[in-house]
Amino acid sequence: MSAAEMKAGDLLARDAGSTKGCRLYRPLSRLAGIACYFYYSEIEISGLEHLPGDGIPTVVAAAHPAQHVDAFLIVGRIPIRARSFFRPIARDKEFRNKSLLGWFLESGGCLPIMRQSDYEGQQIGAANAKLNSRLIEELGNGQAILLSPEGRTLYQPHMASLKTGIARTVSDTLTAHRDEPDWKVVIANVSLCYLHRERFRSKVLLRFNEPIILTPRTHPELICNAETGKLDDFAGVRALTELMGTRIKEGMLDLDTWDTTRQAIIARSILQPLDAPRPSLSDYVTQAQNIGLAIMDADFYHDSENSEKSSQTGKSTPSSPIVPTLGKDSSRMIISFSEKSIESSEEGRKSMLPDQLLNYLNRLEAFGINDHDLMHVATQHSIWLLLQLLVRIIVTPVIGAFAIPATILLAPMFLMCSYSCGKMAKGRPNSEGEDCVRLMQSRVRILAGFVGLIVSWFLCLIVLVVVAVTVDKAHWVWPILLVVPVLQFLSIKVIEFFYASTRTGLVFCYILTSRLRGSSAIPEMQAARTQLHTQLQALVKASPYAAKCTTTSQPRGKVWLLRDAIYRVAIGRQPDWSDCLSLHDQTRYK
Repeated sequence: MSAAEMKAGDLLARDAGSTKGCRLYRPLSRLAGIACYFYYSEIEISGLEHLPGDGIPTVVAAAHPAQHVDAFLIVGRIPIRARSFFRPIARDKEFRNKSLLGWFLESGGCLPIMRQSDYEGQQIGAANAKLNSRLIEELGNGQAILLSPEGRTLYQPHMASLKTGIARTVSDTLTAHRDEPDWKVVIANVSLCYLHRERFRSKVLLRFNEPIILTPRTHPELICNAETGKLDDFAGVRALTELMGTRIKEGMLDLDTWDTTRQAIIARSILQPLDAPRPSLSDYVTQAQNIGLAIMDADFYHDSENSEKSSQTGKSTPSSPIVPTLGKDSSRMIISFSEKSIESSEEGRKSMLPDQLLNYLNRLEAFGINDHDLMHVATQHSIWLLLQLLVRIIVTPVIGAFAIPATILLAPMFLMCSYSCGKMAKGRPNSEGEDCVRLMQSRVRILAGFVGLIVSWFLCLIVLVVVAVTVDKAHWVWPILLVVPVLQFLSIKVIEFFYASTRTGLVFCYILTSRLRGSSAIPEMQAARTQLHTQLQALVKASPYAAKCTTTSQPRGKVWLLRDAIYRVAIGRQPDWSDCLSLHDQTRYK
């Protein structure tokens, strides 16, 4: 028996159906949640009513776009009142590495699974059969196990092909309870959508979709033959896997290419009414996903030649070439596009819609503004813009004055993140490529950043000890230790506000400079937007996804609206779900 199999056997030998052997689960899960909350500025959790409570056998089938961060979010951010314990499954390679992550996974109660890609030429069926038996035992005791039907993580705009492992485990579990016709197991389908998965202070959606409830009575096709111990027909397993994939995709951006993702997000912004409040992240993603599907289903995406090229290269092929040239009529480097002339018919205009959306988005990006700035800020009078710019000139240095000590307090976190990411990038073989490094960045930054926060706390402890020893009657310094984590969180918020305020001031500068130079770039972009709005309305109206492209299912409460109003007053612009810690709008997802 190999060392890997011995390690896996020790972990699988823990008592099933209890938290024995993973007593650190509760504190580690809370720490994972705190670390994620420091890294991501907003984590929206929706559909918790679809998550079964404690004691109900549950398989949490989650999307897997960001490696271990997915498990950190589910385990760390789900309220204890909703579900107190999850049993994650992770690749056994992580347990064999003597690292912080390996200790974290083992102490948190994770179980190892062996992947054939890690053991070329070796038989791993027996080891994984033990894991399957353990999972059946866990479900029989009413526990929740956390798995991904993808089985791997890819840096792609869509989910990887689903494997049948979860469906086969559920089938074996139902077979073990064939004598209890009404015994049920629930598959909780979880969507995870990272708008910028590797960027600091970006946004994340964690959404529980409609669950799948299975019993031996209602799903006899999943019961194995009593004589052979195997399924007579594998169609039930394939159908269940396909249904899981459909449910998971309901709450995430799952489109063919990165360009289609960009088109869907800018199209959603164009279609949203100008006076509409910011929707929930769940509605934002649902609208963008369905608009993207409407664009993909349109006639211009069914050109056989382009489809063949896309399937071979994995990239979208535009219906006509776009030639970027540098315009001389703008305050910044504005991209103007020379396009092939097309017929004035509606069909001709429609065939150019994807390229026109990318044109429009690229021009906004080059100018330094987003769609909201174009329609709300650029339409204001120059005097009013100048007054707002003066306010930014006054307010931004004030925020910056608070951001300096905040940066000093968080310096260990930033240094640890920078060092760890640099070391990781150098240590990866060239064959794994840039995408592998991108996938690992968020995980490494979360772990290293959290260690940096702890180091920062200990440095504060040392300083306070020195002060307490050298200064008489300095007992007041000790309560400050309890305040340090709060100060760390507020420091991140201050730095975030400083970036946002600076960014708003830059937008005012770009627009005012463009007007002083007599540039026609802004009027041209506004005219292009009006035309795109008309075309998109016609496209969506004729699409089967029309009902989900603009409607909102989660009305915002007073606290939400008040928070956005305060942000608009303090920063001078409306918050956007695509925002992250950057001075410019991030419209590229790779």
